[in-house]
Amino acid sequence: MKMLGTKFIDGATPSSLTRADPNGPITVTYKVGDTEISEEYQTVFFAIGRYALTAALNLDKAGVTCEKNGKIRCTNEQTNVPHIFAIGDVLQDRLELTPVAIKAGTLLSKRLFGNGTEQMDYELVPTCVFTPIEYGACGLSEEDAQKKFGKENLSNFHIKFKPLEWQTNKMFAGG
Repeated sequence: MKMLGTKFIDGATPSSLTRADPNGPITVTYKVGDTEISEEYQTVFFAIGRYALTAALNLDKAGVTCEKNGKIRCTNEQTNVPHIFAIGDVLQDRLELTPVAIKAGTLLSKRLFGNGTEQMDYELVPTCVFTPIEYGACGLSEEDAQKKFGKENLSNFHIKFKPLEWQTNKMFAGG
């Protein structure tokens, strides 16, 4: 995407987006560290992640402990209050993917109401990013695998792969 002209601004905190003319550029004001910057763009795309809207639920009155970010630490979807469970994007340190929440909820309901025993496996969830060059992963990151199993117990294998769409794309060297 960078090769095609998309500008990425990592670590920025946007403070305003304004457009004087409905068909004109968007003025984006943001901070990187203590520096405030304003720039104009034709298109703006945010990738800000998700957050838990749990504050209005008054979970503290039921005894449920939430992190500062509103997320809940659970073991097998069970909160610190034994009869209260949580699934999905409100879970601390879990994948924020709709299919993961659906699977976790299905397994939880089977455990609670259908004599099921299967637990959600949050480690081996395949993920995919749908950008012009799609990529995916399954399992632990290299860093997490080193922490869990020790660097000396891992082997890394690298391959070079050229996407089919690049085979005839003359914008790229050798394509």
